[in-house]
Amino acid sequence: MKRLILMVAMAIAFRATAMDRREARAEARYLTDRMAYELGLSPREYDRMYEINYRYLRGVNTYDDLYASRWRNRNIALRAFFSDRQWQLYLGADYFYRPLSWRDGAFVRNVYARHPRRPMPSYGELRRYHRPVAPRCERRRDWYRHHDHDFDRHRGPGRHHHHDRDWFSMEPIL
Repeated sequence: MKRLILMVAMAIAFRATAMDRREARAEARYLTDRMAYELGLSPREYDRMYEINYRYLRGVNTYDDLYASRWRNRNIALRAFFSDRQWQLYLGADYFYRPLSWRDGAFVRNVYARHPRRPMPSYGELRRYHRPVAPRCERRRDWYRHHDHDFDRHRGPGRHHHHDRDWFSMEPIL
């Protein structure tokens, strides 16, 4: 009997767990594609929107997280770069404004009520995940022959090389 109760409790607990990283990326990508199509986002806005949606989806673990601080922070961040027209469209589309809801003890993705999952034109890969392209001078074959390879000279307090970047968060590494 104890095993049965424990198994039922675990089934309920695991049913309402957060998305794993791969699922959150796929859902954020789909949601962002739809938002870009309906709201007319630029490529720069698309990248930022994807990151905001991903952080929100990744941070929702329980029913209490649906409209808590991450949801408010998401809306504040989106308001910062949306035009007035885009913001009004966003508020009018409840499936964008509230991308997740709770029904029958599980998360529901509201965008599928309006847009069933089907192939659509995608905006391509996110730009920041591409390999950075070297400046023209570094692509020449003889560039490395004429440059000092003492890379440690750029290290130390307050001294950062221009290539020292965390390409996923786009913030300098300190």
